[in-house]
Amino acid sequence: MTPHGKMTGHGGTGDRTDVLAVAALMRRSLRGGAVRRMAVPLREVVEDGHGTRFLSMPAVSADLGLCVNKTATITDGPGPTVTSVVPVFSTATGDLLDVLDGALVTDLKCAAVTALVTDCCAAPDATSLAIIGSGVQAWQQYLGVSAVRPITDVRIHSRTAAHADVLCARVRRADPSARVRVCASAREATEGADVISTATTSVRPLPIAARLAPHVHINCMGAHTTDSREVSRTLMERAALVVEDIEIAVAEAGEIHRGAIDLESLVSGDHTGLPGRTTVFSSTGHASLDLITCAHLVTRQASTTPKGRPYVAQPGTQESAGPPGAREAQLAAADREFTDTLARRDIVMPPDLAPGVLAGARSLRAMSELLRAVEVSDV
Repeated sequence: MTPHGKMTGHGGTGDRTDVLAVAALMRRSLRGGAVRRMAVPLREVVEDGHGTRFLSMPAVSADLGLCVNKTATITDGPGPTVTSVVPVFSTATGDLLDVLDGALVTDLKCAAVTALVTDCCAAPDATSLAIIGSGVQAWQQYLGVSAVRPITDVRIHSRTAAHADVLCARVRRADPSARVRVCASAREATEGADVISTATTSVRPLPIAARLAPHVHINCMGAHTTDSREVSRTLMERAALVVEDIEIAVAEAGEIHRGAIDLESLVSGDHTGLPGRTTVFSSTGHASLDLITCAHLVTRQASTTPKGRPYVAQPGTQESAGPPGAREAQLAAADREFTDTLARRDIVMPPDLAPGVLAGARSLRAMSELLRAVEVSDV
């Protein structure tokens, strides 16, 4: 995977360096079997009877030493329709390592998995990208695709022309040398494109170009159900489908995905050949990729935050979340500080209360350090 420069942007995922780093970690985790060994239950959705949905998407990885659970609310507005957070815990100690903004995690994950799949499927010399949609995920599509292909021609179509203009201007700022234009229709945008990315809320197939060259790769990232998708069933039937996980794709987006190529097979090459076939990444999401993204963010924060954060094991290892002896040393230091404080104040702790009070002091110390770290972080 070859980086194509650095880009500034908003939301923490404006730098291609982060996108490529997470994509590389995804690749290593898939090839090494770390994703296969994760415990990833199907997401839980609870409704309140008034239109609001509450989602829970947990994942646990002994290889990476992390447990995460993206929790989100989805409403009809006004304001943001999705609000989410991702608590990150150490599987070795149970400690809370971080609480990340769910939008940050989702955006970086989507850009990274787009980079990974596009790098595996798109023509090596692909230079033109069509984006249908103009929201946050449309920008992540540009970020992910342009990280792995030398995109010089970008066509954007959105049902809201003003939003398309905004995205167009943002892409021009990111790469002034690229040809970027707004198209009046999805057909106009996709005609002759090497890579197509759809990032809309449409539940009906988008009217993209009827004839696509065999080498075209499509990232289908928008709304999905068992009987709806942004691209037509006819196109999906003749294309080579790629999904994060087959069982989840079938459960959430239909039986048509039963014969798809999953990410592990894609990166390992354990599948039938893709050259000469249109490919469609029919994304339904997977909590394993959120966990991998969190591992990158927590490790990055550990290297930039004065107080640091616990070490995160690399895929393919069984290391705990912390250098050998580090956790014990931290606890011993906290215990000494607590004991010294009691002595300075001439406080005698009854023996039957000491264990509980000491445990509470440890928890308060850990939470204080976490809050200080969050205050100086960019998350």
